[in-house]
Amino acid sequence: MKKSSFLVLALAVASFTSCKHVEEPDNADFAWYLNSDYSANLLDLSKANECPYTIELSDQICFVAKSADANSYVVWAGDPGHTFDGRNLADSLLKDTVNNASFRSAGTALSATDGKGRKYKTYKYSAISPVGEPFQVYCTARNYDYKKGEYAEKVYGPKSIVVVDSKVDLWNDADPYNSAGPSTYDITIIYKNGSKQATITNKSTGKNGSYELVYEKEGVTPGVKITMPKGIPTSAVTKINIKAGNCILFTEEGLVPVNAKKVYGWTPDFSSSTKATVYLKSQSAAEDAKPGDPYTKGYEFTVVEYAE
Repeated sequence: MKKSSFLVLALAVASFTSCKHVEEPDNADFAWYLNSDYSANLLDLSKANECPYTIELSDQICFVAKSADANSYVVWAGDPGHTFDGRNLADSLLKDTVNNASFRSAGTALSATDGKGRKYKTYKYSAISPVGEPFQVYCTARNYDYKKGEYAEKVYGPKSIVVVDSKVDLWNDADPYNSAGPSTYDITIIYKNGSKQATITNKSTGKNGSYELVYEKEGVTPGVKITMPKGIPTSAVTKINIKAGNCILFTEEGLVPVNAKKVYGWTPDFSSSTKATVYLKSQSAAEDAKPGDPYTKGYEFTVVEYAE
C-alpha cells in the first residue's frame, strides 16, 4: 500500500513538472543613451544621461536592457514600422501571412553584449515624431523552451521619446569648412563660357570667378554670393551642385534632384541683369518630411558680374 501511494505521488510530481510553464523573466526594463554617452560611461552608466527625452534625427542612440536574465530582449522604437501595437497582424490578415507580412511592425533585438553582460543595440531613427506626439517605446523580454515551443514574455513601456531635426543647415556657421558640422560643405557653380562648360569652386578667385558664404545673423539671410568671371554675365549660370549631409533641398517648384552621393543638382533661373537673386530652402531629411515642414531653413543665392 505504501509502495502504491509512493508511486501515485511520484507520478503526480512528474506530471506537475512536465506541465510546468516557462518561467517569466524578472523584468523587461530598458533605457536608451546617446551612443557617444553610452560608450564613454560603459563602466558606470549612472554617469550617463539616461533616456534623453528629445534627440536629433541624426543622433545614434543605444538601447540597453537593465537585466540579463531573459533569453531575448526586443525594443519597439515607436517610429513607423516599429510600433509595439503593430507587431502582430490584424485578424483579417492572418489567413495570408506571407503576403501581409510587410504590414507587421518590426522590433529591434538587443543582440550585442557589452563588457558588463548587458544586452544592447545601436539605433538611428529615420523619421521625426509628429508635433505633440512623441514616439512610444516598448521593450519585451522573453524566456523560451525551444523543445516545447513555449515562451513567457514580459513587457515594459511605454516610454516617450521626441525625435526632432533642427540640423538642416547647409554648413556650420561656426566653421563652414568643418565636415563634421551639420552637413558637408561643398558647392560648385557651373556656367557656360561660349560653347564650353566651366565651373566656379571655392578655389576660384578674382577674374576666374569666386563665391563666398553669407552667414546667418540678425537681419541677414544666410546664403551664397557668387561673382562671375570677368566678361561672363549672370545669366550664364546653368547649374549649382550642392552636397548636403543631413538635409534635403527644395524651391517653390519642388524638390531639387539629388544623386546617390547626396549631391543636389539645382538649375536656378538667374536673370541677365547685373545682379540676380534666387532662393533655396533646406529641410529635414526625415523619411516623412515634406516641403513646408517646421524644420526648414532658407538661403539666398546672389550672382553679380565681375567688376574691376
